[in-house]
Amino acid sequence: MRLAKIALCAAASAAVLGWGADNARAQGAWEGFYGGLHGGYAWSDLRTKDVDGFVAGAPAGTVTKQGLDGAVLGAQLGYNWQRGAFVFGAEVDLGWMGQGGDRLLTGTVANTRAGLDSGMYGDITGRLGFTTGPTLFYVKGGWAFYDGSSRFSSTVPIVTATQGGTLRGYTLGAGIEQKLSYNTSLKLEYQRFEFGTSEFSINGFRFRQDLDTDVVKIGLNFRLGEERPPAYVPMK
Repeated sequence: MRLAKIALCAAASAAVLGWGADNARAQGAWEGFYGGLHGGYAWSDLRTKDVDGFVAGAPAGTVTKQGLDGAVLGAQLGYNWQRGAFVFGAEVDLGWMGQGGDRLLTGTVANTRAGLDSGMYGDITGRLGFTTGPTLFYVKGGWAFYDGSSRFSSTVPIVTATQGGTLRGYTLGAGIEQKLSYNTSLKLEYQRFEFGTSEFSINGFRFRQDLDTDVVKIGLNFRLGEERPPAYVPMK
């Protein structure tokens, strides 16, 4: 709710920054390169599967579920094309998810814990939107990754262990972006990440992890390399 209130306040402030009939060209101008920063919060579901039955007394394939959450900080870079009221383009996000954590594996009698560290995330997406002048509504989707290492510990002596690799999957999302001036805009965005699966092992016993994450974030974008066009002055 707090994020939504911030976005609504920004949208209201834009309305009093001089957007009028004489600024029609500026209102409709979304085409070009842009970059910016974003911040928000992530809620994740992590599932750790004991593939080979490392935990004594628990059948092979036992799954331990846990929730992770934390702050999100990052940057974005993209390009828009505009055809009338339709805006489409490509965007790259790169940032940090601070959502590390672990928990006892289901059925453990040896205090075996497993989880995931905080780490870098990123995505490459396509965007498709509809603009009503200074406001852009859009959807996005594409490839995504999460580079947090697997976390584990046990009272069982660990002879050999391997870390899980980078999780790779996809993301879908939607958002609203509001111009604050010709070259700056504020966005409120939701993304769903299906980060896929990675595998690690303890003493040769395999564990498989998969991660799903929901993110709500606010971002500030700046148009790059273009100045505001001169205001229209009617001929006398």
